[in-house]
Amino acid sequence: APTISGVTASWGTHLDMTEDNSGGTVDVTTTGAANGATVTVTVGGVSTTCSVTSNACTATVVQGTLAGLSEATHAITVAMTADAAGNAVTSNTATTFIYDKTVPTLTIAMASNNADTTKAKSGDTITLTITASEAITALVCTIDGEATTMGGSGTSWTSALLLDGDETEQSTVFSCASHIDAAGNAGATDTSADSGAVTVDLTAPTLTIGMTSNNAVVNTQAKL
Repeated sequence: APTISGVTASWGTHLDMTEDNSGGTVDVTTTGAANGATVTVTVGGVSTTCSVTSNACTATVVQGTLAGLSEATHAITVAMTADAAGNAVTSNTATTFIYDKTVPTLTIAMASNNADTTKAKSGDTITLTITASEAITALVCTIDGEATTMGGSGTSWTSALLLDGDETEQSTVFSCASHIDAAGNAGATDTSADSGAVTVDLTAPTLTIGMTSNNAVVNTQAKL
């Protein structure tokens, strides 16, 4: 009997908020199927067909079908008509994909390793502790416009900057961007701390000293 040997969606294993703006395709490969055999591809309860040529065909899935899906894991069901001898073909339901159109977000806490974690001087390290709403990759942060040392993965990240004295004396600014989730949804650039703030102070304190004596005649002189 003919078989369905391969099912590949143009959007891969994940469908994101950009990919659902247009239709997609599902490539089906078969073994032992006659030219002209009808293949039915069903996604989200909506079916479309294609005809086999040389053991392959491509079904088109319209944009409305993709955009109408719920955010969940979905199966692609592929069926094919029986061959001329009446041999039935087992439907293929093994191919699945995840529809995810939710943009990842960041929760960011900022502190320094100074005795006062809200202050930082040259030689101190300012650290961002970042929690993502879902697993992400490619997160890049800057602090005071400078590249930082990134650490972590998945939903837990850190970004650290060792102050070398050329930073701006101010309430520290930062930017975290470039992060994407498994589906390819890109998170918005985040420049606001959810907790904590650090003020950079690179200026050493100075003293202004006045000196007098308690001499009753001239306070600029003193006697024994």
